[in-house]
Amino acid sequence: MIWSEHEPRGIRLLRVQIGGMTFDVAEAGSGDHLALCLHGFPELNYAWRYQMLLLARMGYRVWAPNQRGYGGSSRPGGVQDYTVDKLVADVAALFDASKAARLTLIGHDWGGFVAWIFAINRVRPVERLVVMNNPHPACLREALRRWPQRRRSWYIVAMQIPWLPEWWLCRRDGVAIRRLFRGMAVDKSRFSDALLDIYAAAACERGAVRAMVNWYRAAVRWTNWMRLPNDCRCTARRL
Repeated sequence: MIWSEHEPRGIRLLRVQIGGMTFDVAEAGSGDHLALCLHGFPELNYAWRYQMLLLARMGYRVWAPNQRGYGGSSRPGGVQDYTVDKLVADVAALFDASKAARLTLIGHDWGGFVAWIFAINRVRPVERLVVMNNPHPACLREALRRWPQRRRSWYIVAMQIPWLPEWWLCRRDGVAIRRLFRGMAVDKSRFSDALLDIYAAAACERGAVRAMVNWYRAAVRWTNWMRLPNDCRCTARRL
């Protein structure tokens, strides 16, 4: 419904079935070089609508999926359904389903974290990796051993509390969702009331916000993502 009302010209909407999962995918461009764009929390694939058209003009075929739990994509109910290995497997399955020969992986926020883990573990060959608003996992792991970063990451701990994060995010018609976008934006005019209505409505559909919060819960309960290859280390002084 979001794209049918606000769809930029040149973007096509797909429903991609992979095993028992179904993904909403926005597509632009053509060719065998896929630019796979992974959104963050609490976004949707709609966040990539402008970048998709630019990438298509540059010669890429662009896929922007709603990741599991988001939008109209499959929304499994358990925390165990949102472990990092399952999120990474979704990316591999989407690339395989595209039948593309080459992959450029682009991620923002949580999507950036998934992109890092995918590339580090060489799940599929990645020609180019673009990550925004998420540090290298080795740097994140190192920083989380120190209290300054732990204090900054208080919200991850808060997400572990049963039902409370869901209530807080969607109370009063999703006011917290709206503030997450506009409150952190450098140019707040980029987030119109109409756009924030889209994100808040999608997040507060039945079961949606719980699925989104379960990404955080699973990352804390299943920490296998911290076991990185031996050649993967952080050389940055600060995070």
